[in-house]
Amino acid sequence: ARGRPAAGRTGLWLLLALSTAFGAHNPAMRCISRSPLAFSKRKSMGGGRIGLSRTSKDKEAGKDDEKRFSEYVEGKYQTFITSTAGYFASLKPPEPQEAHGMLRIAQLATVHLGPNNRLLDVGTGTGDMVPFYLQGDGFNASQVVGIDISPGMIERAREKFPSAVFVCGDVDTMLLEGLGGKRFESIVINACISHFWDPVATIARLADQFLQTEGKLIISHPRGREFIDRMRGKDNSLFRHGLPNREDIQLLVQGPWSKLKPISFNDEADYFCAVFQKAE
Repeated sequence: ARGRPAAGRTGLWLLLALSTAFGAHNPAMRCISRSPLAFSKRKSMGGGRIGLSRTSKDKEAGKDDEKRFSEYVEGKYQTFITSTAGYFASLKPPEPQEAHGMLRIAQLATVHLGPNNRLLDVGTGTGDMVPFYLQGDGFNASQVVGIDISPGMIERAREKFPSAVFVCGDVDTMLLEGLGGKRFESIVINACISHFWDPVATIARLADQFLQTEGKLIISHPRGREFIDRMRGKDNSLFRHGLPNREDIQLLVQGPWSKLKPISFNDEADYFCAVFQKAE
């Protein structure tokens, strides 16, 4: 499957941004990834696609949507990440090109960190990014906190990197106290944004509650947009979202992501990385 035109991708992320903004001004809506959202077929220049938007029915049926969210987490997605934990843990090292992308991401995440700074690895899985973080000058595993919703993956990560801290939990409901009580100088969201229920709200929450002022937040994928679009073509219930483009980001930092300032943006065929800094 080919990557969709930029217009189609922008439409989806704009819908998410508007959904989050709407929720922020409505006490009945919670601006976390469990916000009441409805799946709706939408037409765009990119053709028919699955989008997310609020409907009047959702406003009256928040509990039903909350149940749907629970079923999503506890059902297909939870089954997938638990049953495949051993598979991911047993994978051979990434191919050179993918490994190079992971190293590029890790360097951006650690270059500014001192010995007392911490890095939050969101969707850490079995800790695949940790060896790349450790290539940073003076950076050690005890500075890494990884969070993932899969108990199986967290167990594997702890076995591989006993000096790092790994927490099994939902990043949308986790409190800072559950992650050590101190804000992070780096937050990396690598190869997992496509699985978020509401990525706009999730990232806004991470920036607001977990990121230190002037800290970096990175959204990345070492295999790039084309890979995600192919996977979405196979299963867009598991790979729910594509990657934001430059226009999406420009809109988001004027709204739900207003605490973030774009630093760099790389959208290559086999590598994606958007870097933000939290404004003072």
